[in-house]
Amino acid sequence: MSTIVIPYLKAESFNCPHCHALSQQYWYDVHTDYKPKRDLNFWTDENTLTFLEEERENIPDEIVALFERRKSDDIFISNYDTRADGCLVNIYVSKCYSCENITIWHRNKILYPEEFGAEEPNSDMPPEIKKDYNEARAVLKYSPKASAALLRLCIQKLCNHLNASGDNLNKQIGELVKKGLDNKIQKALDAVRVIGNEAVHPGTINLDDNKQIAYALFKLVNQIVEQLITNEREIDEIYELLPESARKSIEKRDSK
Repeated sequence: MSTIVIPYLKAESFNCPHCHALSQQYWYDVHTDYKPKRDLNFWTDENTLTFLEEERENIPDEIVALFERRKSDDIFISNYDTRADGCLVNIYVSKCYSCENITIWHRNKILYPEEFGAEEPNSDMPPEIKKDYNEARAVLKYSPKASAALLRLCIQKLCNHLNASGDNLNKQIGELVKKGLDNKIQKALDAVRVIGNEAVHPGTINLDDNKQIAYALFKLVNQIVEQLITNEREIDEIYELLPESARKSIEKRDSK
């Protein structure tokens, strides 16, 4: 399981709030440009867009692209027409090397994007587990402890979904190992058990939980689904591509 680095002010690298990749960050101060007679919405004004269409042949492509992007909700850095007469204090911007999206900070608090969101659930995650996973995503910003507790519950439900018998996570992991569980996934499951305190039932809040542990658990749940459900489905789909006669021949061979 790869390391999760939570974003923090002036860090050289962390997991990007936009693309979630562990990536180098570039940092910027924010300067002001006083416009006493200009509409601040000038660049998205309908007349301006009409002007762009009428004068398209006389406007450089990079300027057109800049105007077009300003029509979206993106917040980004532009070096066009830069003038500054002041600097905003305690407001900073970081830009991700990987996806080039920016994060806006007020001191050590992220203002944009709204929250360092957890990754989306794997599309092959069973619906009843995906519901708990998404609830864990929803409460993360308010309570990492509650989020982590829900994710451990997801792990237990995954074990049940995979028909692992046992009245606790430790025994269920042992059952999956007997069924040929991949060694790396075994370690991942044991990590969930130990991080959550092996004496505590999965789903119970651990007072030591923090955002970094919660983010690691989100990643771990998706990795388990990827290994134990997605990969199995893809192998079955490849097998189904074989001619029926070939499948029957294989089944006949294996029944001996």
